[in-house]
Amino acid sequence: MNIDFLSMGNTYGSLSKKFGGSFPAWRSTNPSATSGGTLSPLPAVGTFIPSGTMVSLDHTGGTCKIIKSWYAAAVATNVATSIKVKLASIYTVKPVVGDFIMVAPSTVATTGQGAEITAVAVDSKDESGLTYDVTLAATLGTALTTSTILISATNATAAAAILAKPYGFSGRDINITEGITNAAVEVVFDGVLFSDRVQPVPDCVKSILPKITLENEY
Repeated sequence: MNIDFLSMGNTYGSLSKKFGGSFPAWRSTNPSATSGGTLSPLPAVGTFIPSGTMVSLDHTGGTCKIIKSWYAAAVATNVATSIKVKLASIYTVKPVVGDFIMVAPSTVATTGQGAEITAVAVDSKDESGLTYDVTLAATLGTALTTSTILISATNATAAAAILAKPYGFSGRDINITEGITNAAVEVVFDGVLFSDRVQPVPDCVKSILPKITLENEY
């Protein structure tokens, strides 16, 4: 069994060469307020999941899910099936075909309209490479602004929910390389994150993770 489990909060070693050095997401963490499990489903080879990524955990040593989120990068009508999303950084987990998304709900238990991503392409007009054109199989039913947060969903129905209840944020980088069959995830639920280095965190998630503090780096 091959397990990928990297250093606390940073890219390092061979990854530092590939990604241009350390990019810590955490200002500080409470060492006693961590848990962990195994990532499921395992993302495709080549996927990089940075520290500070939102994750669920069903029980200690159990299954973790990556919960993606992005801001809408442009306004869109409630019937749009072509939208734009913006990554928080080059390290943010990207949207991929087959993902289900929804507008972040008011509470983690609130359901809403989900939609499946059918196509993804980097927006060539954005020199930063952070904006992606996303095509949906159907509308989200809600008009989008640049303050709208889109988040991983369970399905593409009108009763979609957040993919899983967030338990915390990843404490370590995870790099899915050839031969990896299991990826361990350290889950931190008490600490201070650099808000400008991590994916957007909707209010519904902040309310259930009161020990996670988001602070601007500057």
